[in-house]
Amino acid sequence: MVLFKTKTKIFKGNIQTVFLFGVIPLYKKLVTPEVIKYYFAGIKVRAIRTKEKARVFHYAEDAWYSLLDHNEQIDNPPTSEPNVIPNPLPGTCIQMDIDRALALMPNIDRIAIVFFMGIGDYFFSTRFIDKLKKRYPNIPFTAYVSKNSDINNSPLVAECCRTNPCFDEVKLYDGHANKYNWKNYDYSDVVREEPKTTLILPMIYEHDDTILSRDDTLCDTFHLPLEKLAKKPYLYDWKMNQTVVDTANEIEEIVRKEGLKGVVWMTMNARSASFAYKYSAELIRKVTEEGYYVVCVDPVETVDPHCMIINCEKFRITDSIALLRLLKQKMQTYCFTMASCFCSISSALDIPNLCVQFFYDTSLATVYFPNIFIVTHRKYICVPREKQFLSSENDYDIDGFKAQYHSDYLIECFNYMLKRLEEEKK
Repeated sequence: MVLFKTKTKIFKGNIQTVFLFGVIPLYKKLVTPEVIKYYFAGIKVRAIRTKEKARVFHYAEDAWYSLLDHNEQIDNPPTSEPNVIPNPLPGTCIQMDIDRALALMPNIDRIAIVFFMGIGDYFFSTRFIDKLKKRYPNIPFTAYVSKNSDINNSPLVAECCRTNPCFDEVKLYDGHANKYNWKNYDYSDVVREEPKTTLILPMIYEHDDTILSRDDTLCDTFHLPLEKLAKKPYLYDWKMNQTVVDTANEIEEIVRKEGLKGVVWMTMNARSASFAYKYSAELIRKVTEEGYYVVCVDPVETVDPHCMIINCEKFRITDSIALLRLLKQKMQTYCFTMASCFCSISSALDIPNLCVQFFYDTSLATVYFPNIFIVTHRKYICVPREKQFLSSENDYDIDGFKAQYHSDYLIECFNYMLKRLEEEKK
């Protein structure tokens, strides 16, 4: 028997349709002819695109970059600095061929990678950075990170870059976002700082529902070979300070003495989307009642003895990551997050993560890994069915365009995630 049910909910005048399926042979209807997305056993397989969708870049004889506007070739506009790409217009796809750049400018003696992204996006790019460094091992790499916090950028990326052995040095620059085009970030400060013997590469990529892997789209942008399967982000080892070690030991002692089940690492706010989960204190209480110790990196007011609130002004982002890594080594650890930087970090550490989607992200496939379980009010075709919790309209409130899930429902999802993890072990 075929089960089919449709629910609708109004989001500020926009009708959002949620399909709840039993066993329904709708595969061909759900997959468009332009992009076929295959997911098998939670492992992502590269997208297969039709010839109409494939992007073909052409390079002028004297150019190392190529631009497309809606798949129409753009004459490469000249720049006053031959080691810098021109500012792209909205909708423009860019490809950079570093081999061609080195052939055209044999005096290049350094590569500067310019970041204007958040921490999560940085960690999703670490495998690509490693690939780039291995391709050009004899050229020094400098990481430039904007010192300004804006809709695109977190200055804390600089601290993360300092733990990456691919970079010979890390510098800050005075960068500014462009409200019309995120790729057109103002990094002119870097151009003024670096000599013409430095090849300046902005960390840009395509971000739409035809892309199934961040690593794929970065390799495509920088003209590197693509891998057959998406692999988890890299997280390099670095020396932990004593405060991190002492904190981990303190939590381990509490968990052991109280007979708790383990640790839940929680962050329910999203900086880039200006989102704050309004039931955080309530959720913390209910997670501790389930028998877990909670480590929360959001500024939540709670007096729960089984909860530690990390002061991000005193505890650096690298310290937080090191603490999460150490906790995973010592005891059973889970993550309970919004779509934040700890999604990529949990994927790098292979920690099961209940990721709460407060909006429908058409590009979720680019950052999805098998350790993640999704709470959503709309079905994702790109995520295995067994890794999704599809909510009903009674499970959340609407705050603007964003879903505020009820804490009771999230606890149900968390316990169901644990059940599925146990079933996967068998």
